[in-house]
Amino acid sequence: MPRPRLFWTTGHRVLTSLILLATLGALFGCGSTRAVSLQPAISAYEAGRYQSAYDQARKARLEATGTQKSESAYVAGLSAMKLNRPVTARSLLEEATSSSDKRVAGRANVSLGTLLLEDGDPLSAAQAYDRAADLLSGSDAARARHRAGLAYEAAGATEAARLRLADTDDLESITPGRFTIQGGFYTDRLRAVTRAQQLSSIGRNWSIGPAQVVPTTVRGTSGYAVQIGDFSNRTDAEMTRRQLGDEKTFVTKVARL
Repeated sequence: MPRPRLFWTTGHRVLTSLILLATLGALFGCGSTRAVSLQPAISAYEAGRYQSAYDQARKARLEATGTQKSESAYVAGLSAMKLNRPVTARSLLEEATSSSDKRVAGRANVSLGTLLLEDGDPLSAAQAYDRAADLLSGSDAARARHRAGLAYEAAGATEAARLRLADTDDLESITPGRFTIQGGFYTDRLRAVTRAQQLSSIGRNWSIGPAQVVPTTVRGTSGYAVQIGDFSNRTDAEMTRRQLGDEKTFVTKVARL
């Protein structure tokens, strides 16, 4: 049974997106020589054909060396995440974190942090986000550091959380707005997971998902929001919501990491 992805938030801000910080095309450069053999995997990933992306990236990884090998491992790891194969994804992402390309290593650490959160290890996740922040630059580094703060907070390391969150108070001003479809808010995590599985099943018919279980606080009450999809504008999100045919859903604005 597929497990929904788990992300951490402050208030109503959701830090999400498995592409993580940039499109794969922008990261590798579609016209670069080193990315040529990987381009079919990148194109498949961005088109939502994750099994094809995984297969193509694994093939490229076997044929590559050095930085190209770690790039292929990163794309294969992201694809495995989308396919709900966390063990395989973790192995590939850990390989990618050793890339000599700081951008690839940094983004691989962000993805690895997401998996570690899902596995219930927020402290290790925070450390992965810290490594990402050290490798990345500018707003990408700020977002990774903010995630580290949220993960430290979840781990009960309040001082470490405070320091990192204080350094990223202006994150909202550098984070582009996004929209998602919310399927409910629950104080009981098991009910949220059940709802996420239901929404994921519906979403597969429209090639979106899986749904995410998002720890958050609403009007002073801690709980879990169930959300699916990542849209650049409200119109696209609303059209997809109507296609889902679930009257208990609504569109809400989120922040994209």
